[in-house]
Amino acid sequence: PRDVKTKLPQAVQAASDHGLQIMNLTTSITVADRVAQETLATCQELGIDRIKLGYYQAGKFGQLGQRLVEAKRSLETVVTLAAKYDVLPCVHLHSGSTIPSNGLMLFNLIRHLPKTRIGAFLDSYHMVITGGAGGWRQVIDLLRPWTAMVALKNFQWHQDDRDDLGQQRWRTNYCPLADGVAPIGDFVRTVHQGGYRGFYTLHTEYRQPTDKCLQLTANDFTFLKKVFEQL
Repeated sequence: PRDVKTKLPQAVQAASDHGLQIMNLTTSITVADRVAQETLATCQELGIDRIKLGYYQAGKFGQLGQRLVEAKRSLETVVTLAAKYDVLPCVHLHSGSTIPSNGLMLFNLIRHLPKTRIGAFLDSYHMVITGGAGGWRQVIDLLRPWTAMVALKNFQWHQDDRDDLGQQRWRTNYCPLADGVAPIGDFVRTVHQGGYRGFYTLHTEYRQPTDKCLQLTANDFTFLKKVFEQL
């Protein structure tokens, strides 16, 4: 990030040389500091009109209410700064120990902000983990006005070790789009029903050698083409 003014133009040029366009930038920005200002200014110069923000931490148990207030305050400073450069900051909906860890939390963080100033970054993987059978659909409904990016990933539940009481523990593993718990076709149709017509990000998070990752991603892309053909 400290080299964004020199290195990001090189990345954009490398992509352009191969017929590709950088449509969004993933960042660790959570506050309106010097790095954020330089990143946003460089994005504006290069025509990158949206960024993925970094993550706010939930902190220790018992502190969540205060952490939400602090996260909201920090987010608002970023939103104000980003508006000066015509760049849309997008908050990724991620499960786990980060803020926001679910759709209702994200809705409450941004509901007072206009959709032209802040974006919601939906994610099939994390929304189905936290949203169960129908919660993810309700989140798509709530966040319709702010939806600015959508990530498509999938997962499976796997048995882990039992705890000290003998309770079975479970964990998630990333898997091909067509093989997981998240109903990708239904998810995309619901997003489409909500009026979203932007681009989707296809993540490659397989813990495999590069050649294998490329093949798995190609398979995911073939599957996605079938999904979008049915819209």
